[in-house]
Amino acid sequence: MNNTLNNIKKEEVKRSIIERCGDYPVSDGLQCPNCGCDETFKNKDNPEDISKWFFMIKAFKVDDWSFCNNCSGGFRF
Repeated sequence: MNNTLNNIKKEEVKRSIIERCGDYPVSDGLQCPNCGCDETFKNKDNPEDISKWFFMIKAFKVDDWSFCNNCSGGFRF
């Protein structure tokens, strides 16, 4: 497993990232204040292809809370 995916806790989430972004994704964006996970994972060969991005942090819709798929934590930025 590559270093980018080492801090992902759930195996099913790792599989989903690999299916969407390839075996060696790059990650960036805001970081979860609870676990430090980056917001987005992207295909390293085509990081601009938004259709292949996997979002670990779900942004708020109604209130100002966000949710991390890695640690299941809620937080405000």
